[in-house]
Amino acid sequence: MIPVSAEHLRSPGRSSGASANTLSRSEPGTRTFPAASALPRTVSWRYAVAVGLGAASLIVVSFGPMRNDIGNLALVVWPVAAVVGALQCLLIGELASRFPYRAGGVAQFGYRAAPNGSHTLGAVSSWGYWFAWTPGIATHLILVSTYLHEHLLPGVNILLLAACIGTCLYAVNSLGLRITMTLNVGLAVFSIVPLTLLMIGPLFRPSSFEFGRVWPIEVPDEAAHDPMQLGLIFLKWLFVAAWAAYGAEMASTVVAEIRDATKRIPRSLGISGIICVITFTGVPISLIGTAGPPGTASEGPAAFTPAAEALFGSAGPAVIGLMLICAITLGAQVFILGSSRTIYQMSMDGHLPRVFATTNKRGAPVGSLFFDILIIVALLAIFGTDVVDIVAAAAVGYVVVFVLLPLAYLLLRRSPDGRPGAFRLPGQAAVLAVALFILNLLVLVVGGSLWGAKVMGIGLAITFAIVPISALTRRRARRRAESAAVPRTSEAS
Repeated sequence: MIPVSAEHLRSPGRSSGASANTLSRSEPGTRTFPAASALPRTVSWRYAVAVGLGAASLIVVSFGPMRNDIGNLALVVWPVAAVVGALQCLLIGELASRFPYRAGGVAQFGYRAAPNGSHTLGAVSSWGYWFAWTPGIATHLILVSTYLHEHLLPGVNILLLAACIGTCLYAVNSLGLRITMTLNVGLAVFSIVPLTLLMIGPLFRPSSFEFGRVWPIEVPDEAAHDPMQLGLIFLKWLFVAAWAAYGAEMASTVVAEIRDATKRIPRSLGISGIICVITFTGVPISLIGTAGPPGTASEGPAAFTPAAEALFGSAGPAVIGLMLICAITLGAQVFILGSSRTIYQMSMDGHLPRVFATTNKRGAPVGSLFFDILIIVALLAIFGTDVVDIVAAAAVGYVVVFVLLPLAYLLLRRSPDGRPGAFRLPGQAAVLAVALFILNLLVLVVGGSLWGAKVMGIGLAITFAIVPISALTRRRARRRAESAAVPRTSEAS
């Protein structure tokens, strides 16, 4: 194996990942993980915040179905999920600050969920994370295309339009992180504006807001006299809400490409976490207080139409709808960013063939497209356009990541490895990690199972499908290395 210099780890250019098979000897503690990223560090920590803002738009996907099912109990589910996500950002902030040379974000720490590291857990964590976000590309493109079809382009086929938009987003991603993030910043502005307007709208039109719709919290009839049933309903929807409200951690997906990430990435995660808590608390309160009785909301931007009309008049739905389309497009682009970097790091770690660690001349990883298309087509074939079931299946892989994260944190916090001067949490963070592990395990096992055997079975099958793939890939790599180490005999002998 050829060691990689610290300078190479920061240099752009085409790479298949072969030369980055081992870690820099000058990086403190880099032996803690299998491999380092070779992606160029080109962007400011502020761009990571723009990536985290993509999480705020995810409420658009499942707000309507959740509200239709449990009414204003959703006002408890969304903030709880967002607070849990923000607390997890504290753990991620410390780990990303100490080990900022891992592309793909939070999932990369799953390798250290075992005392001596585990290739299997690392593969499951990374693959589960990739699987969690990849269906989001499909659902977001469908939501955008459906809206454009219904309001602006009635003669265009929805799937064809979704394919065209997706092609454009992948093309932008191939231009490198700096250009991609410039687009994302623009989309982020248009994303946060409608959500902010919806949150503060009742302050300017208080007559449109009915406090009685918000408080008291109404318990579904089937759980009115059964606390156990109420807890099950809560966990069921917390499982889906986690897919969106834990998303502040997406700021960490570009940590390997941020300048001075050791000092700056905790700030990015902290700001993203605060924004998500505010969004996932304020937006549901405003929408439920102004949108009428349960049953009027539907999927996507249509769930926001009643509130937009009540707050801003007849033009409100069109204006807010177009802005939400920007938010959903930002979400799709953020998913592509996370997907590409996760597949890249998996290849660098030896879980996938080296070809998937290919970067183009702009330093952008482009090896994830094959897997993205494969999983998107498979899920659409299984669930059709049932967005909530697609999200629930994807949430299986996502919550698995956050079951492993606290375990990795508990083991790594006692290790001296990592960059000097990195952010460190106080000792009480160990208690927080244990609590998060128990909660996420409960959400996965209990909440996930309530979505049915089909959703849970497919989610688990795809999440753990990487185990034999990783084992086979690493076995072939060992055999090649062993063959290369055997001296060749000359023809004369």
